[in-house]
Amino acid sequence: MRTQDFDQWFKISKNMTTPFHEWSKACMEMGKRLTQQQLDMLSENVSRLSDQFNRLSRIRRPEEWIDLQKDCLHENINASMETVQKLIQLSVENVTQFTNLCGTLHEQTIKTAEKEKTSKSSS
Repeated sequence: MRTQDFDQWFKISKNMTTPFHEWSKACMEMGKRLTQQQLDMLSENVSRLSDQFNRLSRIRRPEEWIDLQKDCLHENINASMETVQKLIQLSVENVTQFTNLCGTLHEQTIKTAEKEKTSKSSS
């Protein structure tokens, strides 16, 4: 009896771990993609700041300083809005992917449980 219970528990555990393993792989890939996208955005921000410092070092007159401040302010506001749009878009994509992944995991688990139930009842 105990051997039969152990065998049944082992089959259920084996069938449950496979979907979770696939789920963790997909989450890891999602994390890698997010990290890469955030590094790309950071790189864009650093290059924009570097360009602004470069232009700042070439200022000769006070009027140029005021013009540069306006230009930098406009650039930074535009870049901030683009970054917010990218983050919202990425968040929506990731939530959609995660929801699909959870649905797939749930379906696989139910199918596995139904197979086990039918095989147990036929035995």
